[in-house]
Amino acid sequence: MLDPLAKEGLIIKTASSFYIVRTLNQDVLVYSDEQFLLHDHVLFKGQYQPIESVNNTYGLNFKKMMMRQHIHFQIKPTDIERVESKPTILNRVHQSISQMPHRSYYEHVYLNIQSEHEELKGEILSSQIIIVLFIRFLRSLFNKRFDDTYFDFYEVLLYMVMMLIFNDPAFYFMLGCRRLIQKIPLESFDKLALSPCVTLFLFPSFQFSLRFIIVMMFQLLGMIQMHQKRFWHGFIVIVPILLNSFYKVDLFELILFPIHRILNLIYFIIGLIDIVFKTSLSFNGFQLMNFNILAFNITGKFPLWILFLWIIVSLAYLRNGKFRYILMLFCLLIMNQNQLYFNPRFIYEQLYVGQGDSSLLIYPHQTKVMMVDTGSSYSYKRVESALNYYGINTIKHLMISHDDEDHSGNLKQLEQDFKIEHIMTTADDFQFYDLNIHLYQYDEEGNDGSLIAYFTINEYTYLLLGDVSSRIEHEFLNEHSDIQFDIVKIAHHGSKTSTSSQLLSHPSIKLLINSSGLNNRYQHPAREVVQRIMKHDLPFLDTQDYGNIKIISLYNLTYISLKP
Repeated sequence: MLDPLAKEGLIIKTASSFYIVRTLNQDVLVYSDEQFLLHDHVLFKGQYQPIESVNNTYGLNFKKMMMRQHIHFQIKPTDIERVESKPTILNRVHQSISQMPHRSYYEHVYLNIQSEHEELKGEILSSQIIIVLFIRFLRSLFNKRFDDTYFDFYEVLLYMVMMLIFNDPAFYFMLGCRRLIQKIPLESFDKLALSPCVTLFLFPSFQFSLRFIIVMMFQLLGMIQMHQKRFWHGFIVIVPILLNSFYKVDLFELILFPIHRILNLIYFIIGLIDIVFKTSLSFNGFQLMNFNILAFNITGKFPLWILFLWIIVSLAYLRNGKFRYILMLFCLLIMNQNQLYFNPRFIYEQLYVGQGDSSLLIYPHQTKVMMVDTGSSYSYKRVESALNYYGINTIKHLMISHDDEDHSGNLKQLEQDFKIEHIMTTADDFQFYDLNIHLYQYDEEGNDGSLIAYFTINEYTYLLLGDVSSRIEHEFLNEHSDIQFDIVKIAHHGSKTSTSSQLLSHPSIKLLINSSGLNNRYQHPAREVVQRIMKHDLPFLDTQDYGNIKIISLYNLTYISLKP
């Protein structure tokens, strides 16, 4: 830990769970429950701490994202306080929005502050795109009065103003730079390359932004396109980007994008009136014209072989414009949605769901999966992303070990978003395709009432212990002394009440797995448990250290896959 070189700073970014503070020498991450506004002046004490996060195969690597923005340290929530300062334009706008009903909606539209509120169920474009649409709307409105050169100057000027107001200089600089470069007598491809080169020279980290990639892809298509069917050009670019980034794309949303674009521009203009008069006309219009009920989602991250085919077919379409290539792209989407049909591996995956428990079992060449527990409700996005990653629509068996929220908190949400064929809550053995799942229960309630499960894959026997105590472990092991357990998910997230020496001395154990959250308040796994594991010299993997832990069986080979 380091002492801060600067004791004060300015809030330059707000999100649903964190803030970024700009000091004299660097930007710093802050977690706080207090409601700060953009450009609030803050003081802090204490020490800088390194940013900690868990690698998540199915989500954003937060630490890596911060590092790319040259943010290396964080400040404790208790070490920061707001002080009076002279408000800026952005601060006044945010202050006005913060006093409005449906605050999260207006923060998203005008300040690009992402929200997880349930009231935002439709499609809202990012504030940067809406502002660009607004500027282009003004250009078309006054195009007949002024010549292009005259308005080019004012368009660039508007982009420069947006840079200063919204603290997002790279995006607006690239657009303004591109408009200026259009007037330079250069070859088309030279113009295409010059704008991003200048932008990245000044803002190197912008290369990691999804906005940069999308804008560049559309500009490149604009250079090489041989036909004027622009909708399909957008389809070719957006679909693989969304599926590889978020593992889900709504086809109706893409089809209705021209309508969304017009509606969002209208909401933006009406919202300016709302901010002045504290009304909610824009939000009410957004809710009234919500097309989300027509959602038709395609999920699944593109495997490399499907992505390669997508590029080949897309280039063929761009070359001659035959509609049969579009049909081939839709066929690739169907294959991607059912990609598990082409999967020859058996996969057991312990998901990182924070301080909770959830695991996934995937059977070779089957699209229906099995889940054990669901994690806490706050971790639903992680569970949903894991299912979407594989293009999963149906959970064949969902086993709930017991009713604790950290094991069953996402049950209702999963029932809404996915088809669940069987929910297992009692100690009745069942078959997951050809895999025999054995269930046992020794108490009727509490942690000791957890279901214990074991099954064998590729001659390795897995044992899942729920939240049972050492007493139940002893009872189970005494009854099953003839079974050689190889891979054990230890009980109760590594609590000191479980994982006894009797369990650890089992001679067949080859790997121990634990599911716990980073910096959890229970300090799991307990120090006593870790010491016992070290004493028995057993390999030990914890989700708070490694994120998702994937064990893959392919024919006679079994191996562990961890995200670096």
